[in-house]
Amino acid sequence: MKKWLVAAICLISAGLAPALAWAEAGLSFEQGWVRAVPPVSTNTAGYFMLHNNTDQDRVLVGVSSGVAEVVEMHTVIEADGASTMQQLKQLVVPQQDCVLFEPGGNHIMFIGLKQPLNTGDKVTVTLTFQGGETLDVALLVQKGPQGQQDMGHGHHHHH
Repeated sequence: MKKWLVAAICLISAGLAPALAWAEAGLSFEQGWVRAVPPVSTNTAGYFMLHNNTDQDRVLVGVSSGVAEVVEMHTVIEADGASTMQQLKQLVVPQQDCVLFEPGGNHIMFIGLKQPLNTGDKVTVTLTFQGGETLDVALLVQKGPQGQQDMGHGHHHHH
């Protein structure tokens, strides 16, 4: 009887490990998702909100994932009526504040997908912070932001 109890505790502990790492780092994230794209597409983007609950700025210096050849942080710059993507080498997450990775703003680019990503899949992304600390994020593959994937095109413009 004790063997199954030990095994159950180990399984529970293993499941809690990522959450403890996030708590120890003083960081948290929410609303993580990756845009579902047709199987012929080789690139997609990921989004989430990253909170810094500490009294020191944290600097995100890299992102990586096993699902793509290259994974980079990008932002969208609007100038002269045109939008262009620009790679970010680092991103400061201010103390007691958050940064948002969202469509039309900061985002994670997955370039050269190694396999099609299906709606409902989870993509693990490793965030690397200045100082070498890493944290894993699980992003859900879906057609649009949470709560909007069932709204047709997902964009409503009011004029």
